[in-house]
Amino acid sequence: MFGGVLSVRTACDGGPVAASMFETPIDWLNGAPHIVLFVHGYNNDAVEAREAFERLSTALPTTFPKFGWFYWPGDADFGWFDILDFLSYPTEIPDAQHSATLLVQRLSRLARESPGVEVTLLGHSLGCRVILECLQQFAAAPQLPQPDFRAVVLMAAAVGVEIVQGGNALAAGVRLPRSGSVFFSTSDIVLQFAFPAGQTLAAQAHRRRPEHR
Repeated sequence: MFGGVLSVRTACDGGPVAASMFETPIDWLNGAPHIVLFVHGYNNDAVEAREAFERLSTALPTTFPKFGWFYWPGDADFGWFDILDFLSYPTEIPDAQHSATLLVQRLSRLARESPGVEVTLLGHSLGCRVILECLQQFAAAPQLPQPDFRAVVLMAAAVGVEIVQGGNALAAGVRLPRSGSVFFSTSDIVLQFAFPAGQTLAAQAHRRRPEHR
């Protein structure tokens, strides 16, 4: 059963992360024992993300839990040069982190208002980074009310394996869900070739930002 939409976008194409989350219908998350939230990936504008979500929803069984869509600005607006949108990857990590912070706030409020609620998160591409950042922020703030993360599903995750291992940046968060699944294709040329280059550029950009902690 489709529940509704959460969004931190300010524009259909690109744009910064919103100052607060937009939700329609209001409080649609409340009242269900289990919520499934889909998070779209990198370089999807709002229209592309909606179309992908709608195609996916037609394949879901009628017994599927209440579900909804999370929109975040994982793309850029290059105007007439939209063919170059993919070049924005190194700048999207901060937006993923900021979007995750707003998602944490909403899910924490849900947990406070609906104790025991279960949440499953499904993400694609850089949307997986949003999910992992969200989990990491919950792990770093155990005092926050948090839902019971029933499962996390990551598809073609644009996240380096090392970052979720050992004591690295997102390692604690991956231990929160009761179960987790990762799906990818060994023939995915984006993950094989473009992603490593994007990660390198993102790391260089991170090192150049002295204000980042």
